[in-house]
Amino acid sequence: GIAGCAATACAHDYECYEGSCCATCYPGWTGMNSGVETGLAGVWGTSASNVFAVGSGGTILHYDGNAADNWEAKVSNTTQDLIAIHGTSATNIFAVGKGGTIVRYNGQWQVFSSPTSNDLIDVAVWGNNRLHVMTETAVYRYDGNWVDVTPADFDSEQSRLAGLAFDGTVVLLAGAAVSETEIRTIVFRADGTAWIEHLAADYGLCLVWDIAASADRMALGFKCGALFAPIWPGAFVVENDDSWWRGGFELLTMSQSKVFGAHGCTDGTPPAVGMLNPDAEQPIKTELSACMRGIWAATDCDVFAVGSGGAIVRY
Repeated sequence: GIAGCAATACAHDYECYEGSCCATCYPGWTGMNSGVETGLAGVWGTSASNVFAVGSGGTILHYDGNAADNWEAKVSNTTQDLIAIHGTSATNIFAVGKGGTIVRYNGQWQVFSSPTSNDLIDVAVWGNNRLHVMTETAVYRYDGNWVDVTPADFDSEQSRLAGLAFDGTVVLLAGAAVSETEIRTIVFRADGTAWIEHLAADYGLCLVWDIAASADRMALGFKCGALFAPIWPGAFVVENDDSWWRGGFELLTMSQSKVFGAHGCTDGTPPAVGMLNPDAEQPIKTELSACMRGIWAATDCDVFAVGSGGAIVRY
């Protein structure tokens, strides 16, 4: 540490303790200055000082790590609502949204070709100009050309695709097969242009809503409910050949060693952000007034969540 430090002299992910800057997380969630009142839906970056948020009307905001926590609006070259964002580097970032909209950042935001006019709800980028995008019923892969790679046994009439994730090696696809008697969660992993079943499970009246993954962990966010009962969020985490279920969040992100979550205005559950705790039944969470729509972790101590009314909070 730095001897004789003051609390204001330590970096964001350090605190002053007995005269030294100690590596410990920032104390709690704090609001940031988005400069907009439009809804935000997705957030991603390459570091805590290079973060993008996307949302309604083609809104794209950028945060450069400034101490005032101010975000800057960027020209997106689209007026369509943007829903999700992901990339592999500071010059290879894609955002997707309504009407099949895709925009790419390589120093500036430009409209990118799209395989569909249907709303795109998620994107996983795994190489330079190499990515998967998805609607609620179809998945497309781009590697120079767009190809429909929707799993052949995934019935679009009775299924819902929930999310894409890139674990550093392969792309994962999560969805739910819905019938009159059950809701079955299915996770596929990409093998070239084909999909291999990675996980299949019945979580009762829980519909998978999001997926996050790293080299040794996978997390699934759910919205759950019962007949005549409110909907509530929950999360299932597979870690080091072990697994655990915790209520609390339908949107998830992973840092080096932690799993963070958020949820919006789910019936009966106030919107909140927080961290899943494998040692406790309930997560450590902070309730908010804004409905959360997206969350992304740069490190164990740098997490960003975005939501309605231009809300952005940071851990």
